[in-house]
Amino acid sequence: MESPQGALSGNGSQHVRSVRRAPFSTSSDERRAGRFGRPSPARSHEGVEFPFIFRRTPATRLCSSSSEAVTPTPVSILLAVYNGASTLRSAVESLRQQTWRHWELILVDDGSTDATASVATELAASDSRICVVTNDRNLGLAESLNRAFRMSSGEFIARMDADDRSLPERLSRQIEFLRSHAEVAVLGTAAHEIDSARNRIGLTTRREHHDEIAAHMFKENPFIHPSVMLRREFLVALAGYDQTLRRAQDYDLWLRGYQSFRYHNLPEPLLEYRRPSAPTWSSFWAGARVLWRAGIRESHPLLGAWGAARLLTFYVLSKAGLPL
Repeated sequence: MESPQGALSGNGSQHVRSVRRAPFSTSSDERRAGRFGRPSPARSHEGVEFPFIFRRTPATRLCSSSSEAVTPTPVSILLAVYNGASTLRSAVESLRQQTWRHWELILVDDGSTDATASVATELAASDSRICVVTNDRNLGLAESLNRAFRMSSGEFIARMDADDRSLPERLSRQIEFLRSHAEVAVLGTAAHEIDSARNRIGLTTRREHHDEIAAHMFKENPFIHPSVMLRREFLVALAGYDQTLRRAQDYDLWLRGYQSFRYHNLPEPLLEYRRPSAPTWSSFWAGARVLWRAGIRESHPLLGAWGAARLLTFYVLSKAGLPL
């Protein structure tokens, strides 16, 4: 998801340049969040501080651009990659095939040790909509996405992973829906599951409407994370992803936001999604932890404990080969 030691240089093209961007949390961002009537984000829960997306740490942005000026775009796509050289080109190509052409891609190379850095530089040199951010070391998905978000300019923020592909209508369908449904802050989609040869092997869906999603928040993750498009003010209000989490960062974010913002999923598959290999104990434990934390935060510790216990029981039964 991100780069090795040192920032990418402009080896791929003499047109690649470094652009310093201010942190994304500006007064205009705060005004946007105010349009939703949301309170200022709580900067802590359970003693964990959340200043992440407001941090003024500069980062280097490499773009194929002849100007230092960066034109705002309706949608910014955040893609963090770690050792994804073999699939990154295909993922980016799926974005180039979008019917919605006006986008920017903030591509974060998260300390990769393979050829990801050179692939990323080559992609940025060939398309002015692609900007590369590099991490000196592997920081993890949450911090990489927060860094990309600080450098983005879009009214809408879309997610994407380096081993997935967006179908051509994805961006246009999601932008169209969000523009006609001002009450929805986070929008996911169904997805085709694919194998390593990119053959479609299944269909993954999620609950469609907010009330149904909210009723099942402690039972299941409501979104396929790389299918999501959300409003910029959503991440500003929630102060970004929790960088203390190496896993379940997305589930934690949805749990923190569902009582203040409305969610929705489109029923049609707009993503080809490579499901992670068999879930590990650490991934289930991370999910259980965020459920427990959410229960404490909402003054329903028994609900959090029930959700956590249910998830861990699911893991034990799956490892034992018992029916779920």
